[in-house]
Amino acid sequence: MQDIIQTAIGDMNVSPTVEGLERYLASLRCPRELRDNFEQLKRVLVPTPTGAQIPLSLVSDLKLRRGAPVIKSENSRPSAWGYVDITTSDIGGYVAQAKKIVAEQVQIPPVTPGSGQFEYMERAAKRLQIVVPFTLLIIFTIAVL
Repeated sequence: MQDIIQTAIGDMNVSPTVEGLERYLASLRCPRELRDNFEQLKRVLVPTPTGAQIPLSLVSDLKLRRGAPVIKSENSRPSAWGYVDITTSDIGGYVAQAKKIVAEQVQIPPVTPGSGQFEYMERAAKRLQIVVPFTLLIIFTIAVL
């Protein structure tokens, strides 16, 4: 019975699937609307050996408990990631606005500036400030001669 309940609520690994060199576990889950509503979850019908179906609350005591937190690490050091999906502006505008809000509302010690795409964009912008005028000067010189 424990397997049926675990399968219905969370997810239970049913079988592995292999796609080339990659291996995935196929899981079985109830729809989210059942898992998110505790009262509806109590009314999930469970089949009995005789073929009858009875509500889950008749065969088990359901309790909501918080599981253990997951600690992510990279090179044996704890790490945390934050993802931002930007749909209203470019990444530079978003970071400038975020820095302004953080400077106004949060007191934090100096840290490493943003990295990844934003850091790459800042380096590219500095290079372009030198390369573009120099390229235009070369083009103008060639055109005049």
